[in-house]
Amino acid sequence: MLGVLYPTAWLQRKGYPDQALRRRDKGEHEIRLAEWMSAFDQAGFSVLRRMELCPSPGASSHEKPVWPYRLTEL
Repeated sequence: MLGVLYPTAWLQRKGYPDQALRRRDKGEHEIRLAEWMSAFDQAGFSVLRRMELCPSPGASSHEKPVWPYRLTEL
């Protein structure tokens, strides 16, 4: 998601120069797992179960599987 280009119309409305701009270029970053866990803890939540999406074995980029990810319980 950090590599997605902002639409030209959005850039013009926000006053950015007429050039390609991505979220990464604006200094944004993906939130790391440790940051999510810290935020939940500070808000008074506790993690009962953690699951993550990971690529399914055998799913390749040239195939178009319906759901190329599986949930992995940690």
